[in-house]
Amino acid sequence: MRFLRKRVERGSERTPAVSFLHSMQQHLSPPSTITTPGRRSLLWIQDRLSAVSIQPPQGVLKTVIGLWLLLSLILATVYRGNLKAMLILPKVTLPFNNLEELSEAGLPVWVPLLSVVHNAAYRAEPETLLWHFNRTIYNTDRPNNLSWGIADFLAGQHVMVGPRSAMVQILHAHFSKTGQCNTYLMAEGFLKSNTGVLFFAKGSKLKAEFNLM
Repeated sequence: MRFLRKRVERGSERTPAVSFLHSMQQHLSPPSTITTPGRRSLLWIQDRLSAVSIQPPQGVLKTVIGLWLLLSLILATVYRGNLKAMLILPKVTLPFNNLEELSEAGLPVWVPLLSVVHNAAYRAEPETLLWHFNRTIYNTDRPNNLSWGIADFLAGQHVMVGPRSAMVQILHAHFSKTGQCNTYLMAEGFLKSNTGVLFFAKGSKLKAEFNLM
C-alpha cells in the first residue's frame, strides 16, 4: 500500500484499483478523535467481511480479501448450482420429433377432417411423406368433434395435429389446470399456413369456383 501511495504522490497516473485502495486507506486510517457515521459504517462492513470482532489498524488489505472471498463464494454457489442442474438434467427419448419419425412410429393420429392438413395428406402422391402420414390418420370413421379429439389427446390416446399456436394454447391451459406437462410439441413443422382474403363482386361466378378449392 505504501508503494502504491508513493507512486501516486510522484505524479504517476492513477488506475481505478489504486484510487479505490487509496480511498479505502484514507477512510480506514487509525481512529481519530472525530468518528463520522460514514466511517463507522465502513468499519462495520470491514469487520464483518474480515470476520473479526475488532477494528484492525490496517484494514484495507483485509477488506479487499474479504470482498474477494465474498465474490468467490457467490461465484462458487452459482457455478455449483448450474453444474448440478446440468448433471441431473434428465435425458428423454422422444418417440418422434418430425413427420418422418411420426409416420414410422405407427401411432394413431387425429386431425380435423377437411382441414388443410387432412386435405394435403389425402391428396398426396403415392410413396411420398404425406402419403405415408395419411395412413396413420385413424379418425376418418370416428366422430370429428374437436373437444373429443383434445380430451383423448391429453389422455394419451392419440397424436393430435393442428396449428402450433393452437397446440401451445391447449398445452398451456392443461398445465394451468393440472400442473402437469406430459405432452410435447414436435420440433419440426411440415405445413406452413397462410391466411388470405379474396373479394368478389356481388353475384360473381368466380366465387363458386374458389369455394371448391
